[in-house]
Amino acid sequence: MGSFGERLQREREMRGITLEEIAEATKIGTRSLRALEAEEFDKLPGGVFNKGFVRAYSRYLGIDEEQAVADYLTAYGEAQAAAREQAADREQVTLAVLDEPPVPRPGLGVLLVILVIAGLGLGGWRYYAWRKSVAPAQATVHAQAQPSRPAAAKPSGGSVPSGGSAALPAAQPQPPAPAAGQAFTVTLRAREDAWVSITADGENVLRDILRASQEKTVQARQELVIQTGNAGALDLVFNGKPLAPAGDSRRVRTLTFTPQGLQSP
Repeated sequence: MGSFGERLQREREMRGITLEEIAEATKIGTRSLRALEAEEFDKLPGGVFNKGFVRAYSRYLGIDEEQAVADYLTAYGEAQAAAREQAADREQVTLAVLDEPPVPRPGLGVLLVILVIAGLGLGGWRYYAWRKSVAPAQATVHAQAQPSRPAAAKPSGGSVPSGGSAALPAAQPQPPAPAAGQAFTVTLRAREDAWVSITADGENVLRDILRASQEKTVQARQELVIQTGNAGALDLVFNGKPLAPAGDSRRVRTLTFTPQGLQSP
């Protein structure tokens, strides 16, 4: 009979149907369909979405949906059991390594003494280099702090020479303080059903199917990442400004936004 994924692929190939045709009809990305046939369940959204993918796939091929879902649950359970066994094996290996007595290392005290002496020597050399570099600056500051000599008395009947009065130095302008980071918003409007995953500043805020006519607005300060399996079905608005279409229908895309806007892929 073969595995769950092999049976799906065999049924599809017997009917001469491509993954692209199923993706066009079901609005499921070809990457997810290919992961379903390869039984790479960790690449799928998970939960009820996986069952929905299996039902839509089976319905398009004309095979028993309930039997396909049952086969999927069996394959998924076997995959989870295998993953748990591998994790248990890794844990046993780790515990065995931790239980081994530490190997004595002779000369550790001598090594520590050498490291301390080297650190003290490096610190002394850096202090000497710092003192040598700041000495000229200190001399300049000391010279500027000396009181200026009084100006010579103006001779009787004489005139003040041109340029004799010293102008005060102009105050240097201070650079403006950098502006604090401002939050930005991105609005998604679905014209068709589209699977969407949104991460704002490293935190996942949405992982669901955005139905036609639904709208979702998300705010972030540093980075906002949108993954979708149907880029052509979404209208995007950045800080109230509509953006150009993100791609064709049924195209899988990852869109990254920063305070400067949509970044080039």
